[in-house]
Amino acid sequence: MNPLIRAYRWFVNLKSESYRKWIRRQFRQFGDGTEVYQIDNLSHPELISLGNHVYIGHHGVLEAVTQKGGACFSPEITVGDGTRIGDYCHLGSIRFIHIGRNVLMGRFVLINDHGHGDTSFLNSEIPPFERELTSKGGITIGDNVWIGDKVSILSGVTVGEGAIIGANSVVTSDVPQHSFAAGCPARVITPPAS
Repeated sequence: MNPLIRAYRWFVNLKSESYRKWIRRQFRQFGDGTEVYQIDNLSHPELISLGNHVYIGHHGVLEAVTQKGGACFSPEITVGDGTRIGDYCHLGSIRFIHIGRNVLMGRFVLINDHGHGDTSFLNSEIPPFERELTSKGGITIGDNVWIGDKVSILSGVTVGEGAIIGANSVVTSDVPQHSFAAGCPARVITPPAS
């Protein structure tokens, strides 16, 4: 092997290992065998718990928002053992996001329990970033859920154990366990077997 390529690979591995050692100390909990790659935006990791053997891909955004304007929040993000989250994920919370064990998520998944304001006319007069944060509630995702690429899961939603969410879906209401949901907004395509 070319000595230049070997030196480059050695440097990349050293950089990756140093990043992993640094980042594991930032979280409330960072389980054994957990791998997190290049988080682009990490906000309040002391409020984020990652179980054992969790994988989070490249360019993720993990935000536990504690303050906005004059409002204070108590967010919590937990990710269960064996969960795999694809590249470019965005988890944002002012309440809670609880992700179960062995969940599989594609790339570009958004799980966000809040928004900027509401749809009232008065709010439309305020620039979106300056609006108060609002939430319909936290988000719970059960064990063994499969979430396709580019899915958005919004506030107040529970996704039941073993459910499948089709790619590009926008989930605005609960999805029963062991069902398949897809669409914008997502609706149950295949109900759970009796």
